[in-house]
Amino acid sequence: MLPDMNTECEIASDRWGARRGIDLEEFKLARGLSYRKLASLIGSTHASQARCWAIGESRPDADQLELIIRKTDGAVSVEAMHQKRLAWLKENNKCTALAACVAAGEAVDHDNHHAT
Repeated sequence: MLPDMNTECEIASDRWGARRGIDLEEFKLARGLSYRKLASLIGSTHASQARCWAIGESRPDADQLELIIRKTDGAVSVEAMHQKRLAWLKENNKCTALAACVAAGEAVDHDNHHAT
């Protein structure tokens, strides 16, 4: 039997400590930006990609995340983006693999929802 996915996802997200900074969606809303303007600001060629990153549906690669942090003057943080991604996985019932792997102490590929 798999562990309760909500509890295990919360344990995984708490493991990283206190949240610092804001996520990309909070940044967008605070600045009154459209996804198109956000995409332009962070160096993305598509508003849909910026939207997916902002809502946590997907995550940017490390180099893109570094650019996001620079372009937002550090307002957006890695931790906040990570928490947003975990929240999206939890809300969309995509956390089952994460819960099982966390319970087993394995590393997890969050984008593909399987152990690495």
